Amino acid sequence: MKSKIHFALLLLSFSLAGTRSQAAIEPVAAPPGHPESTGIAMTAGGVSVPVWQVKLNKRHSEVFEVASFTFNTPASVVLRVDQPAEKIDILPAGYGVKPRVSGNSIQFEINRPRHFYIQIPGRKPLLLFADAPSQFPEPKPGPDTFDVVGRFHADPSGKTESTAAIQQAIDQATLRGGTVLVPKGEFRSKALALKSNVRLHLTAGAALKFVDVIDEGMAFDKRQGKGLYFLNADNARNVSVTGEGLLDCNGETVHGSDKKRRLVSAFHSAQVTGLTLDGITIIDSSSWTVVPAFSRQVRIHNIKIVNSLMLYENDGIDPLSCQEVLVDHCFVLATDDAFCPKPGGVGTHGGGAKPGPAMEMRDVVFNDCVGWTRAAGFKLGRQSSTPALNIVCKNSHILASSRGCVIDHDGGTAPFRNILFQDITQEGYCKSAPIWIETRDPGPTSEVTFERIQVNTDTNPSVHMDGKDDVNCVSQVRLIDCTVHGQPATEGKSSPLRMSPLKFVKDIKITTSREGSRSPALTLTTVWGTHLLNSKAGAPVPVKPAVLATDSENRPVPGVEVTFSVAAGAGSVTRASVVTDSNGIATLGGWTLDKTPGNNELVARTKPGAASYVIFRTQGAAGLLSKFSLKQIGAE
Repeated sequence: MKSKIHFALLLLSFSLAGTRSQAAIEPVAAPPGHPESTGIAMTAGGVSVPVWQVKLNKRHSEVFEVASFTFNTPASVVLRVDQPAEKIDILPAGYGVKPRVSGNSIQFEINRPRHFYIQIPGRKPLLLFADAPSQFPEPKPGPDTFDVVGRFHADPSGKTESTAAIQQAIDQATLRGGTVLVPKGEFRSKALALKSNVRLHLTAGAALKFVDVIDEGMAFDKRQGKGLYFLNADNARNVSVTGEGLLDCNGETVHGSDKKRRLVSAFHSAQVTGLTLDGITIIDSSSWTVVPAFSRQVRIHNIKIVNSLMLYENDGIDPLSCQEVLVDHCFVLATDDAFCPKPGGVGTHGGGAKPGPAMEMRDVVFNDCVGWTRAAGFKLGRQSSTPALNIVCKNSHILASSRGCVIDHDGGTAPFRNILFQDITQEGYCKSAPIWIETRDPGPTSEVTFERIQVNTDTNPSVHMDGKDDVNCVSQVRLIDCTVHGQPATEGKSSPLRMSPLKFVKDIKITTSREGSRSPALTLTTVWGTHLLNSKAGAPVPVKPAVLATDSENRPVPGVEVTFSVAAGAGSVTRASVVTDSNGIATLGGWTLDKTPGNNELVARTKPGAASYVIFRTQGAAGLLSKFSLKQIGAE
């Protein structure tokens, strides 16, 4: 079995207009149409942060409180509630954030970008999104900025429909390339078609909301294999949706109570090269929410999805037969599967996507994600009419699920191979099994690794694996350093991870590399500065690169020397050798790019030849066009 997974370079191109200075703490404005929460107040680093409500399902009174801010330095968060606080749960528990409670006050520290689900007795769940400053600037007025209000007279009050105005802005922007700006306000719209070289930017305090009334020509019952996409891009290049605004799919209203199950996805792409989704919050999708299909060079970063827990088929992020995909730092709350890559060709995806080419799925990475679901946390499948190769889910947390890490081979005969689930913590409720592989249709599943899966669920944990037959079996499966409530999983009846009867499974091994005091391996991951999109030749990068050192239990490790060195380009660094602080973070003093436009690379390592390292890479540009490429690094 191969022990390494290799990745292609993910090359993303962006057209940027200017830069934005960032305060240390920047609260994100509440969107219009969503009431302010009462009986609670929040500050981060002493700065007031608005707390607002999302009401999803009136029949079942689904309400969540939401707060967001960006920060570029560790922050102290203080919550003040209208009654004495007692037991407070800050999830994921795997983050190790411990609140200090005093009367009506709750205080805790955040040292890196995190997405939280916070339970305070007597209150609705609080979703706190603490993020790094956006690398996509607010567009400035100019010929390349297409303001849907100022230039196209869209209605920011939400009283009249703005579909035509916003679509006209997109159509004009694609002629020369530019940014379509949706400013503060509520904008009602039907489906919109995104086009090449266009960035749709939802500013903080903007809400783009699907219309209340739809006709039967707009949306269809998913059981008929059809659906509607709020934002859709077909056969395009360099398409982006960015900003800190809200995309409201109006799911309960659109879904209807007449049993016709009208379904609307938030975003869909078909055969797009160079796709970026960054920063926005999406609520109330009644179908698969984010669906890039048959696309290449896809980056989905810092997307927050809050869907009803009462409507099915509202998956979170479902790349379909895509290649070179990075989904990182995303949050999904949904009834159905949270993160679900699906391989398949023409007509194999039902109503969740348009038919497309028979394109294998490969080089797909999910990293630093949080999911809360009544279905699967991370699931590959069910569709399997084309191969799935080099799929990775890592450094993530599943807060509740029916199944945790899942491979579900169904609907085709293509092979699934080289699949890695690594450093995933499962906590809370898990109805069926934290690890699940099943082959329903003929087709092999092989070279699957579950490494450092921490099972801390409330239910009896088990492993379920079924092949189809001796030929179409599950093979070469490794469980490495997996634990149940801290106890290592082993082979045999005494293992805390119960093994269900295996059917047509070959070559499965459960191993642990830790003995005695178990000196854990050290891993570096990025904190700030991965997405250096505003980089200009000869100038310092706008965000100082920083890395986090963690052990195999995902705990920060202080006192580790990290060395940053220029690997490509004639740039320079300051304070290149840095020791990780009490939070395990090492921040470079500065990185100035080569004066000559071109490729620049920076490497962070703990020591020469270290197995774990991070590469920062950017194209120093003479003008405003910058390119960014990220190489996903694993142990060499």
